[in-house]
Amino acid sequence: MRAMGKGLDLLTAATGFGVAAYVAIIVDCVACGQLGWSDGQIRSVALLVAAGVALGLALDFLGRRWRKAG
Repeated sequence: MRAMGKGLDLLTAATGFGVAAYVAIIVDCVACGQLGWSDGQIRSVALLVAAGVALGLALDFLGRRWRKAG
């Protein structure tokens, strides 16, 4: 009996989205209130982090495909 399937169900996706939204709100509050960052600074950092995550996901996905092909 398998504990987890390979598919992504709706509950898992909704939970992940909700947690990510909550973390984004908390990080925004801390950055504005405690660190005193402007909206432009927060936007720049968010774009850099998003690009880093996207690059990591792309490298992981492509790395798996290249290992299968070889």
